[in-house]
Order: sequence, then structure tokens, then C-alpha cells
Amino acid sequence: LLRYLAVIDPSAHRPLRVGPEEVEPSHPAAALRGTEAMVSLTTERCGDVPVVVRGPGAGGAVTASGVLADILRALGDAGASGRPSFRGREPRTTFEGQYLR
Repeated sequence: LLRYLAVIDPSAHRPLRVGPEEVEPSHPAAALRGTEAMVSLTTERCGDVPVVVRGPGAGGAVTASGVLADILRALGDAGASGRPSFRGREPRTTFEGQYLR
């Protein structure tokens, strides 16, 4: 099974990987359906049983509104230089009931 994952392994040559990963059917991410999201923590302390937090993901509409807000902010920040600025900002508005950063 392929799942799009962010993997953090401090002992690995590449400690951070983001992208499609092949997982075994027993992997916690194998059971994800639709827009579900999860965080799975495996540590020496918890042994072979990972700590898993799983729930509904944002979904297409919320993700699209966030991407649109980021694009509009980048265009608005371009100013005279023509280059977008991605400086941290305070939350500004909502769009159709969805929070925009």
C-alpha cells in the first residue's frame, strides 16, 4: 500500500522524509480512508505498539481555501519588488466559514 507520509527518524541518513511511502498492511496508516489524518509515534519507551491519534482531515474545501488564502497573501505582499513575502502574520479573516491563515 502507498500512503503519503511525513516520517521523522533522527537515526536515519535522511532524518525527515515527506512523500509517498510503501507501508505494510499492519502499519497504522494502512487503515486510513478518504481524508482521514493521523499522527503515529513509535518510541523506545512505547515498544512495538505506537501511540496513534487519528481523526478527520481537513478535506478538499478547507485545504483549497487555505491554498487560495496563501496565494492571495503572497500576491498582496509582493508590492513594488514583485516578490512575495511569506512573513508570519496574525490571522486575518474567514472565507465561507473556514479559517484562513
